[in-house]
Amino acid sequence: MATTTYQNSYFTARLCFLILSAVSLFTFTVSAQECKGNLDVGCLSPGATCNANGVQHGICTSSANLPKGERECTCKFAGNLPPVVLHPKYIIASLVYAPPGCAGATPGAKCGQTGLVDYSSGSSMGTKLGVTNSMKVGTQVTVDAGTQAEGASLSFGFTFSENETQTTTLTKSATYEVKDPGPNEDGVDHDQDMFIILINPTVTLKQESSGGINWSPGFSGQGAAPQNIWVSELRNPATMNPDKAKLLKDLGFTAEDFKTIRCMDPFAGPGVRNGPGGAVPDPCQELVNSNNSTAVGVNTRRYRATTEIIPYDPPPQNAGCPNEIYTIKNDYQTEGTQTDEEDYTVSGSLQGGIPVFSSLKVQNTMTWTTSTSDSTTKDTTQSLSYTAACPSANYNGPLDFTVYIDQLYGTFAFVPFDPTTMELIHQGMVTHNKKPVAGQAVTLQFAGHTFHTYTSARGKFVITRLKTTPLKGHPTGTLTVGKHKQTVTIGGNGVSDIQI
Repeated sequence: MATTTYQNSYFTARLCFLILSAVSLFTFTVSAQECKGNLDVGCLSPGATCNANGVQHGICTSSANLPKGERECTCKFAGNLPPVVLHPKYIIASLVYAPPGCAGATPGAKCGQTGLVDYSSGSSMGTKLGVTNSMKVGTQVTVDAGTQAEGASLSFGFTFSENETQTTTLTKSATYEVKDPGPNEDGVDHDQDMFIILINPTVTLKQESSGGINWSPGFSGQGAAPQNIWVSELRNPATMNPDKAKLLKDLGFTAEDFKTIRCMDPFAGPGVRNGPGGAVPDPCQELVNSNNSTAVGVNTRRYRATTEIIPYDPPPQNAGCPNEIYTIKNDYQTEGTQTDEEDYTVSGSLQGGIPVFSSLKVQNTMTWTTSTSDSTTKDTTQSLSYTAACPSANYNGPLDFTVYIDQLYGTFAFVPFDPTTMELIHQGMVTHNKKPVAGQAVTLQFAGHTFHTYTSARGKFVITRLKTTPLKGHPTGTLTVGKHKQTVTIGGNGVSDIQI
């Protein structure tokens, strides 16, 4: 390995200072060193003192856990390097999916009752966060979540698990309420999906004597500063509230930032940008169309089907939509562990001088890694208050929605019935004095799971599931409607007429 020697002169020291000062913020590449070594063995004189790249009174240290041909010898500080505080532009704290909406009975008229999702007190949402992908491969990374700012519990705060050495969990406070209404139109419009971003995150980095990196998340100010941004605003920033638009502009948000955020919602589909030959789609992957979404292509590592089915058919003439608020929980249709991980990159600024860490690789940006496992959501109190909506009389789309949970953020998404991936396991009608009963809770115990739904404005109910194990192995189930309980046939021919 080549050896670089520095003369101890004022001119050289001043030149080095000017070169380092010219390096842009968030640049962590270290190349110059005065330690002798080669790529097969690392340092020829490990432990020798060195002074290079701003490191004073350092020691020559070989890169750890690397094969021959990749071993370097670097000058590392022998004591405690001062911490470096990064200010990434934002963190995506959560993604709230819009429920089915409701169009008016006549063109231009408003619906009497649109849908609403409400993550109220006691509910939880959030994600696991890591910064490992902002480090060089092979770098030992640990997290210390002990720097949470006072007051962060007002909205979102960081928690730490001894079982996770590289990630921390960002979680909504139990007292923080999040609402998102459905659109004033029939079906699901994913332009009404809402991101919650935190615009004042910090990451404090400390280099350990071993060469590893310890990172501590936190917030500038008294706590997390959340901002709600809808997909429609990210697609067309001109539609933003002027105060919000000015705030984000002052913080340096760009069109690329808006696209990065939007692309974390695969249901939103791609936008358009002007290019050669006219408007062309941007690179966002399109899983579903906004008003005709199906389960085809849903990432089953990230999205997991629950046992909750929501009815969605038009009310009969001269009848209104059931004025009901349902509680939806995260009971899954399938067993087993599902995990997912997605990255997004943000720019930011730096506080505390130019870093000299040789194990960081990002330049002008850092990468957040969002991840989850079943333990993030299944073992927590995950619930949603859903205000039911009914489509207009002209609606001819899917009549029921399966509720999925987005395991990255712990929130619920509404996916309409899709015969290619789902199947009918039972249906029926609930009446009282020969009149349909709307909003009646219905459960079906089948194959070790309890499916939940409600009767529609017409008194009908439909229970569906993902096509997994064959139905013939479980020919019957237990149907419960109020105090009424009976054994029923499972499958497309299973129909019940319940009088209560």
